[in-house]
Amino acid sequence: MAQVYTSDGFASAEFPVTPTVEEAVDKLGDLFVKRTTTECKIPGKRISLRLSWSELPPGTETKIDSDEVFEQRVEALKALYQNQGLTVSSCVRENFGEYPGAQIKTTSDAGQTITLTRMVQTPKGVYRVIVITTLALESEPIVQRFLKSFALHPK
Repeated sequence: MAQVYTSDGFASAEFPVTPTVEEAVDKLGDLFVKRTTTECKIPGKRISLRLSWSELPPGTETKIDSDEVFEQRVEALKALYQNQGLTVSSCVRENFGEYPGAQIKTTSDAGQTITLTRMVQTPKGVYRVIVITTLALESEPIVQRFLKSFALHPK
């Protein structure tokens, strides 16, 4: 297992095999958001592990000072998942120290493919770990260990 950090060093997760890094730009309404994703696929299993972060566009950085602001961001993420053809089956709030977060579970392919996300919102951006796997592999130790390894490293 290797601890891998986001490009800004603010978040990390443990990867069991060497991951690759990809950058992309997502469109959220009228905004374009740069996303950096570190991913590995587990050989011989249908499991994809991702550590991802999106920096907020200049001028949109904000303090997350209310539940309402955070809930709006979670709803936007859920809408993004739905636009990708995923069904949100659960969304549970969790806090990462002073930062609000959530655990979101989605399904696709008639419930056979699941996406498990732990995300956290900071004034600078959104950080998340994502597991894409099958319903049968959801409780695999490698999946659970990866999700639990998600950590923040405020400076």
